[in-house]
Amino acid sequence: MSRRADPPPPQEFLDLCERDEGITINQVVQDVDGFFIGLEQGCDGTCQESLVKYGYRFVEAEAKYGSYDIFVRDPGKYRFTLEKIGHPNCEVFEL
Repeated sequence: MSRRADPPPPQEFLDLCERDEGITINQVVQDVDGFFIGLEQGCDGTCQESLVKYGYRFVEAEAKYGSYDIFVRDPGKYRFTLEKIGHPNCEVFEL
């Protein structure tokens, strides 16, 4: 059974969000080990960059679907970390 895609939001809502809302950073928090990313796309580019480039120990995210591109096999909530080759959590993704 395939899941029906949600319709895109009306353009007027997208314009309002772009102009009046968006992401607001009230205060930068120093010395945190990780964070929750509010997207339901597994470990996408933002997640990977946070681990590799910015050195966070973990990123928590949700995945609506399983895909090897986002490092999840099944839908669910995950905590992503960098691990050494051969780690049991990574073997399904290793070539």
